[in-house]
Amino acid sequence: MFAWLKGLVRSKRKSAPSRALRRSAPATTAAPTQPAGPADLAGLPMDYAAEWACPADPGAFPQWTAAIERVLDEQRDLVPPFPAVASRVTTLLRQPDVDLNSVVAALQQDPALAAQVLTVANSGFFSGLGELASVRDAVMRLGLREINQVVTTAAMLALLDSGNRATGDRFAREWSRLTHHALTSGFAAGWLALERDPSLYETAFMAGLLHDVGRVMALRAVACVLPPEASGTDGADHLVASLLEGTHLACARRAFEAWHLPEAVRDVCLGHHGTAAELQTLPRAVHLVRIVSLLDELRTNPHHPVDARDELLESLRALGIGAAHLRPIHAEVRAMSEKAGRIVAGAATPARRAKTGPLPARAA
Repeated sequence: MFAWLKGLVRSKRKSAPSRALRRSAPATTAAPTQPAGPADLAGLPMDYAAEWACPADPGAFPQWTAAIERVLDEQRDLVPPFPAVASRVTTLLRQPDVDLNSVVAALQQDPALAAQVLTVANSGFFSGLGELASVRDAVMRLGLREINQVVTTAAMLALLDSGNRATGDRFAREWSRLTHHALTSGFAAGWLALERDPSLYETAFMAGLLHDVGRVMALRAVACVLPPEASGTDGADHLVASLLEGTHLACARRAFEAWHLPEAVRDVCLGHHGTAAELQTLPRAVHLVRIVSLLDELRTNPHHPVDARDELLESLRALGIGAAHLRPIHAEVRAMSEKAGRIVAGAATPARRAKTGPLPARAA
């Protein structure tokens, strides 16, 4: 995928929006840009009616939050294990002398993950050169850097799918949205890293994909405490969104204690909701992830985090991205969302697609 994204960036450089974005990179000769403000965010196109948007407030339902915390303490199995083979493969790929055959052999130990890798690799987002028939074909064609992205994406899809099955498809719409948002954030964060600082690409991609992984176990905990009759209404949607927002960081901490992932990725995932002062001690990749994640939330989710706009403006200022560059980035996030939607649709089984229905229209 790295090669595909580099080609995308090179082709985009011929267009005015990309040139404008490039000029926003720090440089001694760069002219000052007008900082983005609330009015610029208000002018971005959304996929839902703003008049009925109800941002998720983490402190709105303290009694439910306390119940979820008790469930998490009592049911340790709600912390999903990171797919062992995926963890082993990503560890292999970080070694300087890794051999392709060892990667193929590791993937073949987990037929379910191997099938998921093929599904993602054949999505067109990563390959685009005809259907791949085997894991070996995927590894040989994509190469080590790209297969790392495919394996991480497949692992995230497996985590979300296991959560969906664990709740009996009761929250199918929420699982579909979480999956779509994770892929969009990963792809868009990787693209923005290539535009701003290519050295952050790997961290930005993985952290974008995993930054909301705490919601996987948080939603499973919600299923344990929320009565079935409370599902499926607008009020319940706001309740669920608020509970996930209020508990997902604590859940993520539990997950990262059990998983062996790169420290930089962990720091971004656990720090993306930090205060401005806290973010000064974190990698710049945290701002890349916050920008694309919050743009996607504001565009597609009427129950977005209550502080989304303030956090987005903080990160835009931190990276020196001005008002003139906000709309081109927003358009790229939308394009990545459309590509992510095709992967989500391809990864869903026919039975699950029947329960979730068609993917919601996400184009602005």
